Amino acid sequence: MILKEEMRLRIPTLAAVLASVLAVLMLAGCDSGPTVNEQFRAKVDPLERIRQAGGSVPVALDALPDVLRRDLSQELQSAAEALRDRTDIAFDFTQVPDGRALALRVAFQPPDHLTALSLCQGASIGRSDSRRRSITVVAALCEDRRRLVAVRSVYTPSDQSDVRQEYREVLRAVVRRIFALPYGGA
Repeated sequence: MILKEEMRLRIPTLAAVLASVLAVLMLAGCDSGPTVNEQFRAKVDPLERIRQAGGSVPVALDALPDVLRRDLSQELQSAAEALRDRTDIAFDFTQVPDGRALALRVAFQPPDHLTALSLCQGASIGRSDSRRRSITVVAALCEDRRRLVAVRSVYTPSDQSDVRQEYREVLRAVVRRIFALPYGGA
């Protein structure tokens, strides 16, 4: 039988332990980086399709400032290096995909109605005219006007953040999600 004094000692200790556990769980759930939602993944292995297509993947993008094009190119190069043990990939920014060939399509700050499927079906990417605080990227690995993988990321940076670094992080997270690579911060 537990005495009243023992209970008085145990309850505050138990409360402190529970508060500590709750604080740790809340902090573990906080992520300062972008969240990328995978909207679709076909049963076909995208890397196998890339291999069958000869390893060259044209990249179509629109409304992406030149400086971010360089950042996206660097992230794709990093992904290609990370995938080298599974397949050789070369990303080609010079040819414009026709919608039939395998291609990576990236929309930066797209209109709200634009989906990854419409990207793959050849919709004009365009750019949202509305001012936004958030960064939105829709990307899809497409073939024959169908999605092999489609992701969407919406991220709201803090007011004190380096905007270009935030854009770079979103692009990095999107690329790594498309190619099923681990994402581990900057």
